[in-house]
Amino acid sequence: MDSVKYIQHKPFLQFFTNLLESYNFTSPIKLLEVGCGPGHFSALLKDKLQDRVDITAIDTSELEITECAKHNVANTYIQARIEDLDLEKHQESFDVILFAKSLHHCDPLDETVEQAHRLLKNNGILVAEEFARENMNEASATWFFNRTDLLKAGDHLEPPSGQYAHKVERWHSLFDQSKGTPYQRWHNLFANHVHSYHGEQLAPTELITASLTKVFGEKGNLKSYDNQVFLSAMLVHHGLKPTDVGKAVLEVILSQEEQAIKDGSFKGLGVTFVVQKHT
Repeated sequence: MDSVKYIQHKPFLQFFTNLLESYNFTSPIKLLEVGCGPGHFSALLKDKLQDRVDITAIDTSELEITECAKHNVANTYIQARIEDLDLEKHQESFDVILFAKSLHHCDPLDETVEQAHRLLKNNGILVAEEFARENMNEASATWFFNRTDLLKAGDHLEPPSGQYAHKVERWHSLFDQSKGTPYQRWHNLFANHVHSYHGEQLAPTELITASLTKVFGEKGNLKSYDNQVFLSAMLVHHGLKPTDVGKAVLEVILSQEEQAIKDGSFKGLGVTFVVQKHT
């Protein structure tokens, strides 16, 4: 598990396993990952925690669930929306529900969070790994595009599959330096970027915060851990080739991003929300 698809998750894997250890969950921890995609994070987590965690991972895409099976780990993968899970079978059955870069895609947001609340055991936690794209500024955008432009010039990035014409178009637009300053190019990346069930824009962090507070209440003691790495994973999202060079480059850029955040060169875009169910 050393491809770029796994390496991108290393910082959050460390954060998440430390978080789990801070709670007194009975082993094995019953965990549901919502929007698991091709399953790289759930596979990493199972590989690290082994029998200490029992993972069910869901995604709406049949293609992604098919990819999940290739990890050869003892996780349960289901093609489903969280709202469609059978309450008679799953109500109050999970210690942890994880949205790894997926909650901002869920629409309607409140209904998603309400269903997660139903599926959690009392004292269970919802964890949402997110990104505060509003924290991007000229300094962080310049840092990001200095690296992506160099990787593109060196032929270390590849566009999405040709069957997704709109994604290919957006990919080429991303690297068009005539589109403006690095910050303007970042803004263009998310302009009219629709990726949700009902065609709405991606939910910003303030809406996620409001929804979690509304559903879990003040007793939920919502916590946010911000200033985390995120931009390095965007390199993988935008086609960093899974070569030995790609792996080495990603490790270095992850380290550079961590150092830039530590030095205060820019604020990290990564943010993780944690809220607990109390009935």
